[in-house]
Amino acid sequence: MKHEIYKTLRIVFCLLAVACCAVMIFVFVFFDWWWGVLCAVCAAVFTLLMLLFKRLQVDCENAQLPANDFINSDSDK
Repeated sequence: MKHEIYKTLRIVFCLLAVACCAVMIFVFVFFDWWWGVLCAVCAAVFTLLMLLFKRLQVDCENAQLPANDFINSDSDK
């Protein structure tokens, strides 16, 4: 359940990062360059948040997997 929330947040932050990158060109052209830098910083922050939630999702999914028991495994039969 928790990994589904992480997956949703990962997708949301990915879309926000892509939107900031797409808007950044127009902001640099039509507004002051400080606003363009702000868009670039926001895109970087959203990308880092996306990567954070990706790592949390993978860690959560790996924690839910059963641990492999190599001593008592039946694979050598």
